[in-house]
Amino acid sequence: MNLLNGNPASSISIFDRGFMYGDGVFETVLVKNRNPKDIDKHYERLISGCNALNIKNIDIETIISYVNKSLSDQTDCILNIIITRGDSLSRGYRYNDFKFTPNIVTITSEIPIYKKDYEKIGVDTKFSNYIISKNKNLSKIKHLNRLEQIIASQDISDEYPEVIMCDKNDNIIEGVSSNIFFISSEGVKTPKILDCGVEGITRNKIIEYLKMEKENIEVCDIKKDEISQFKSAFFCNTVRGIWQINSIEKTKFGSIDLIKNIRANI
Repeated sequence: MNLLNGNPASSISIFDRGFMYGDGVFETVLVKNRNPKDIDKHYERLISGCNALNIKNIDIETIISYVNKSLSDQTDCILNIIITRGDSLSRGYRYNDFKFTPNIVTITSEIPIYKKDYEKIGVDTKFSNYIISKNKNLSKIKHLNRLEQIIASQDISDEYPEVIMCDKNDNIIEGVSSNIFFISSEGVKTPKILDCGVEGITRNKIIEYLKMEKENIEVCDIKKDEISQFKSAFFCNTVRGIWQINSIEKTKFGSIDLIKNIRANI
């Protein structure tokens, strides 16, 4: 069920600042057997995103009630929660001098079916031609302005169902819609999410799991030209789970039991 501020709807005002400027945040939640996976963590990041953008007058209990209503006729689906600053009261970017009533949108859709079972067979990938820019004020959160990812998605194809985005210094950051991990004989590494990128919920769960299992996990800078030192790698996100990486351009990677253990426990 699709709702706008708790009421059935399939459209939003042309004056909504999310539509006009990308002024808002969103979350994508996997729902299986009526259970929205990691929903508390999604709520936490949603509120963190609102705080980062200074979107006020947000009531978490109201959001929860809208989510429950939206899922009342669903069993397995993808749930999108979108919060915008609200309808613009005058032309322009400024918001300091105005009081806004945020718009809360909940959308349900079918769980995507990919042409191949990438979770089982893994994926080949490459580096995107488009870099991701640094902005510490917008890093970690899922804000609505995803133009860099939209442009980079042009590199996605049947051959490369996900691609890797780097910053201008050739630091690996993430996939277009996922985070990335690398594994060597010395342990596991994943890129910093400091000045750019999304701090994925599945990413954080994997880091917590590895620490609990006493695995050596390091969050650090990883350069494009360093990938040959790793023997395995994988993408992860909420909807897809874990996609093992078979190759990055000419660099080949192998399977490893640790990836299977992570998949089974997160």
